[in-house]
Amino acid sequence: MTRKGSRVDPGRITTRLKTSLWGLATRYPITTQRCAMTNTANLDKILDKAFEQYALDKLPTAPVSALAGVSDADAEALAKAFNIKTIGDLGRNKYLRAAVAIVNLVDASK
Repeated sequence: MTRKGSRVDPGRITTRLKTSLWGLATRYPITTQRCAMTNTANLDKILDKAFEQYALDKLPTAPVSALAGVSDADAEALAKAFNIKTIGDLGRNKYLRAAVAIVNLVDASK
């Protein structure tokens, strides 16, 4: 806090800031090591039998009907209403993401 009419020394503020940042940097160093992660998941319960053996990176290109419980009629309705044809389209749909975000916020506030 400064008095009325007094000048703030920018050098002093910069020194304090650098000292604070240096303290944080030494206590919480940033590492740049890369680590390989193996993605494994049992998706049998959420996929139709025909798609259970699909590689994880190929699933976004699978039709929405590959999801267990989504019929061909459901897939056609999604395609007609929202132009959703694949699992990737469904997962990236802005309306779906908005709905999920709202529900998560409400659930987190309980």
